[in-house]
Amino acid sequence: ALTQLTKAGYSLEILQEVDVVGNNEGRTYDRFRDRLMFPFYDMQGHIIGFSGRIITQKDGVGKYVNTGETPLFTKGKHIFGLYQARKAIGKQGFTYLVEGQFDVISLHHVGIENVVCGSGTAFTDEEVKLLLRFTDNIIMIYDADAAGIKASLKNCELLLRAGAKVKCIRLPRGTDPDDFAKSNGEKTQD
Repeated sequence: ALTQLTKAGYSLEILQEVDVVGNNEGRTYDRFRDRLMFPFYDMQGHIIGFSGRIITQKDGVGKYVNTGETPLFTKGKHIFGLYQARKAIGKQGFTYLVEGQFDVISLHHVGIENVVCGSGTAFTDEEVKLLLRFTDNIIMIYDADAAGIKASLKNCELLLRAGAKVKCIRLPRGTDPDDFAKSNGEKTQD
């Protein structure tokens, strides 16, 4: 990406400022090398940051890397998929809250468009306030593993304290919304 972006006319300084390119002791590198990229949009439809999921898992390398703090993007203040889901949330009167980007994309693919996730496992007060601007009816669908259960309890408490009405959907053990949507296709809507 570094080579392609500089060839396209983007300066190295700008690429570093928006955290697409890193710098380690004067050596520049592509921060999202070997990752599948997911863009974060602001509420006007502008791309403001990225999350990158590693394609081939490696020891000592995190599964996800988000854009760092930039003038446009602050992790914990943005909700993945909210820009795309906002109309469906208004129409349906509620949103599904899931853990990851693949969950959002897979559910959207099978026709569930009122689905979002945070910019990390733990939801923040800022994300809660942003989501509550669109609905206070939230249905959580987290992974059916220990980490998913722990995150759902923490986020449920945070949402309830903010005045949200929260329900949870329990998936079969070892399943996440991405798996469930892929297995059930359009029946997922039922």
